[in-house]
Amino acid sequence: MELSIQEDDDILGYEQEIAVCLKRMKAQIDSWKLSYLLTSPMDGHVSFVRKWDEGQFIGAGESFLTVVPADSSMAVGIVNIPQASFGKVAVGQKVNVCLNGYPYMEYGMLVGEIGYLSSVPDEVSGSQAEPQYTAEIVFPDGFITTYGKELRLIQKM
Repeated sequence: MELSIQEDDDILGYEQEIAVCLKRMKAQIDSWKLSYLLTSPMDGHVSFVRKWDEGQFIGAGESFLTVVPADSSMAVGIVNIPQASFGKVAVGQKVNVCLNGYPYMEYGMLVGEIGYLSSVPDEVSGSQAEPQYTAEIVFPDGFITTYGKELRLIQKM
C-alpha cells in the first residue's frame, strides 16, 4: 500500500515536470515565431516591392513585400489623409477613387467605403510636410467602375 502511494506521488511529480517542460517549450516556439516567422492574415502570393539580392539587409520596419490576395474581392486601397483633412473623413464614408493607371474620364471611378481609419498619424519624413493618417478603403461592389467597366488591378496602383 505504501509503495503504491509512493508510485502515485512519483507519477504525479513526473506529470507536473512534463507539463512545465511543455509550457516552456511552447513559450520558446512562440518567441521564435515572433522573431523569425512572417505570417499573413489572408491567403495569397508574395510580391516583392523591389528586387532583393541574397544576403541583403532589411531594416526593421522597412517594407519589402506585399501579399496579393488570392481572393481579389479582399483587395483594399490604402490612402494617406493629411492631418488638416482628418476631420472630414469617417469610417463608413463613401469615397470615389480615381486610379492613375485608368484615367477616370475614360474608365470612370471606383466607389469604395472607408473601412479603417488610423487614430495616430505617421511620422513626418522627407518631403512630407505634415503628419498623415492612413485609411483603408474597401470596395463592396468589386472593381466595377461608375462607367460599368471591370478593372484589372495590380498592386500599388
